Amino acid sequence: MKQKRWLPLLLVSALSTSLLAACSDSDGKKSADSDNANGEAKKKFTITMLANDGQTLPYSKEAKAGDRYSQELSRLYSEYSKQDVTIQHEWLDGNNYKQLLTVRFASGELPDIIQTAGINDTSHPNAVENGIFLELNDLLDKYGSNIKKKFPADIWKDSRLSKNGKIYGLPMGSVMDATQVVFIRQDWLDKLGMKTPVTVDDYLAYFEAVKTKDVNGNGDPNDEIPFGTHENLGQYNALFFGGFGAHPNAWSEVNGQIIPDLINPKMKDVLSFWKMIYDKGYTYKDMFTKPNADKWNDIYADKVGMWLHDVQNIDANWSASNFTNKNVKLDVLPGPANAKGETRLIPESSGIRGVRVLNAKTKNAKEIIQFLDWTLSDDPKKNTFFSFGIEGYNHTVENGKIKYDANAPANLDKGQSSMFQTMLYPLGDNRMSPEIISLSPSKDLIQKGVKVAAQAAYVAPSKYMPPLDAVVKNPELADRAGTLYLDMFAKVITGKEELEPAFTKFVAEWKKRGGDDAIKQANEWYKEFTKK
Repeated sequence: MKQKRWLPLLLVSALSTSLLAACSDSDGKKSADSDNANGEAKKKFTITMLANDGQTLPYSKEAKAGDRYSQELSRLYSEYSKQDVTIQHEWLDGNNYKQLLTVRFASGELPDIIQTAGINDTSHPNAVENGIFLELNDLLDKYGSNIKKKFPADIWKDSRLSKNGKIYGLPMGSVMDATQVVFIRQDWLDKLGMKTPVTVDDYLAYFEAVKTKDVNGNGDPNDEIPFGTHENLGQYNALFFGGFGAHPNAWSEVNGQIIPDLINPKMKDVLSFWKMIYDKGYTYKDMFTKPNADKWNDIYADKVGMWLHDVQNIDANWSASNFTNKNVKLDVLPGPANAKGETRLIPESSGIRGVRVLNAKTKNAKEIIQFLDWTLSDDPKKNTFFSFGIEGYNHTVENGKIKYDANAPANLDKGQSSMFQTMLYPLGDNRMSPEIISLSPSKDLIQKGVKVAAQAAYVAPSKYMPPLDAVVKNPELADRAGTLYLDMFAKVITGKEELEPAFTKFVAEWKKRGGDDAIKQANEWYKEFTKK
């Protein structure tokens, strides 16, 4: 079994505690350091946590006992709660986390808090039924006001968190429920004398101008790509789906039941439109096979007029320093508006990037919930730590204002900023906090991007739908590479097959290969989920 790597957040030895407790003044009074504000002895306890090490985050893989960030977090919470708290992390290899977690559950050697994908994850089958996880309803009602305020009411019905109305898991919040926006070359729009595109026709007009006007000015009128698509129709290709009422990652309600948009007849409108884009040369002719790295290189080399990506990556990926043309100017858009004036770029995610469960055998359940609740509170010292790390190391304070450089060695080296902004933040992801954005060199674009991403997203009935057994058993039913859907999509777009009968044939095959079971399972879940 892998050697445990416990990282104490506050190292208080038994000897030093005894000495503090024994200290008194000439009148025999206890030292104030050992008492809380009510004159009571400080409670001393330990919280142990098991978590994914972030896969590629060197800092958490190499962190040793006494890690500076761990100690600082513990100091802050001890100061806030007026208790002596030791929080210990054990980081397991993220590349093999599921397998390692299975071993830990089999051994029964479990800490107080465990990170998992959900309460019914296959790494710990029947854990709920076997009483391994602590039921949290009453604890959240009494001590989790910030937790309940942070997350929407519907999230607690997610099967990753609850079963039969009982909550066993706490959501690890994602950076935002919707992060994708459309990036456009604003400098190209200005050069073309065009207004910001709003409607589908506006987008097509921009594409035509980019394709024909040598807008990058290099003398080659044929090297510009109006819309940079993602390999195998990956996650950054959503520009012309939701507006037609069909997104490959969503399900919609049709005639009283939910069905996957993959087989929704509206998908034929999507296919027809994308074929037109392809035939006109508004995207790559090898859009299904072109490596993503080549697309990024084209963007930086002044060849792509529009693409999709995440708001939180603006500083890292889309600063002018990454581009050949250092005078590049970008803007962010919510995608084209449909006939109703709606922008439906991306279905909202559940907002859950992972789940925390509590060991039913823990001796400090109340204190654990209070600690987790504090991490979502408005405590300014906590907020500063999760945003900017440690004063004097990750940031400085001058005249009451925080000075923070995201590219400083203390923040960049080995992904240290990710350590305090995400890894040590048990129920959150602080990379897009208002405090961080306010100090970004791209703050105006990021602030706009946050609003645009929210505007671009829409809520699909499948927002909280769990993985369906039928799709897990038959992965060809999904929408990614190597699936029935993508195979059909590619053949239609490239002209190898006609839209009809290709789509009808695909739907029949999809249902035959397990799709009917998937629809049945989805509707059973939806009926239960929407039940009042």
